[in-house]
Amino acid sequence: MIEPSSGGKAHVWLRRNITESTEDFEGQPVQVWDADEVYYLADETPTIGEVEAQFATLWAEHEIDDLTPLERAQQRVAQLETALVELADLLGGE
Repeated sequence: MIEPSSGGKAHVWLRRNITESTEDFEGQPVQVWDADEVYYLADETPTIGEVEAQFATLWAEHEIDDLTPLERAQQRVAQLETALVELADLLGGE
């Protein structure tokens, strides 16, 4: 979802793993949607086509924005560990 904002910027919500279900609300069935979601503020308003074409890249780029500082640090440590393993494999001739 893209919502233009002031100054030419735009609020952008990326959603994936969307599921639909029906839940009971005060005795009435209510349609409920659930999804993994990432939000970011774009400097310029993108088109839906631009967002769809770059979805995976945008998701990866902005997913870290939703993390706590501890989660960001843990993610970075995991990335560095993976890089070190790959480097060790290259140096070891694998």
